Amino acid sequence: MAEVNVPISYSFFEDLYLFVCHVKLPRLPGPDLGRWFERTVANYFKSHKMYDVLGIASDMNLTPISGISHEFDLLIEHGTNLFLFECKCTKSVKRNDLLLFHEKSFDYWLRLFEMDDVRKLFRVFVTKASPDDQTREFAYMWNIVLVEPGLMPVPQIISLLSDSQTCQAVNIYRPTEHMTILAKVCRSLDQLFIRSPNNRRQLTLDLTDLAYDKNPRLDSYKVRLVQRALSNLFSPYLSRRDPSYVQQKVTELEKKFGCFLR
Repeated sequence: MAEVNVPISYSFFEDLYLFVCHVKLPRLPGPDLGRWFERTVANYFKSHKMYDVLGIASDMNLTPISGISHEFDLLIEHGTNLFLFECKCTKSVKRNDLLLFHEKSFDYWLRLFEMDDVRKLFRVFVTKASPDDQTREFAYMWNIVLVEPGLMPVPQIISLLSDSQTCQAVNIYRPTEHMTILAKVCRSLDQLFIRSPNNRRQLTLDLTDLAYDKNPRLDSYKVRLVQRALSNLFSPYLSRRDPSYVQQKVTELEKKFGCFLR
């Protein structure tokens, strides 16, 4: 089985996916709609006692390496796993949106690295608009998990691939091959780097670990192809297996998010 270092046991990836697919947006001006979207995602995590919802970046008890404080839409902590969220409710999502999110979170992670902090930092970008291929490539390369309508997030797909009965039902006989491809785009930020054996303060981008077929760069087309193919395979199967499942789940999530879902 491929080594998967993202906490795939977390069900919130599936729940966030159903949210962006089914949420009924209120009629609000752009900035107000964006704030509503952020609060609604935060409501979900506040309804779970297992997560520590951190209100602002200062709750991380960290000063970014640049010394400049940053704000994030949502921070949650569970054990040694720290999740930073960007929530976008706009008509389009561009590469610059992810670039800014990456730079802010990377600034904090460098402080974690400097302190030898054991916490693992994951980044999640929740959006109502599907990104273009260039934006998706950036997310893959820097292990930012996208949660968007119409395409299952990678951790959810990995979780389904871990279920042998589900794989057999949809005629997937070598799930490990798919997991090997997908697992490398949803890891914690520290796993993208190699620490020098002689100087633990020295970092090198682990291009060899990101490469496929000895290609020095990530084969984002292959990742995108596998993600979309498996999403299109698993979604109808889950509906057929239990026709009432989605509706029951949506009804349950309305209470957690505090909004109407279609």
